[in-house]
Amino acid sequence: MVDDWQHHIGFVYGIESGVKQMGVQIAGIFFVIGLNVAMTSLICYLSSLVIALRLSLDELMTVDDAIHGEKAYAWSEV
Repeated sequence: MVDDWQHHIGFVYGIESGVKQMGVQIAGIFFVIGLNVAMTSLICYLSSLVIALRLSLDELMTVDDAIHGEKAYAWSEV
């Protein structure tokens, strides 16, 4: 058994230690979410300097017709 067992038990058995550990885990979750958002934004920004991230409307319509072989909603103007 661990000598300092009061700090190594679950949330239900040690409220003080459990709340502290839960706070550390929640802080870690928000850190990882923030890091993912920042890195994804950076990658998209750097990619947009080299290539376009989105097709123009004309290109999109041309590709859509070429891939599917028909126009969607041909009964109306888009």
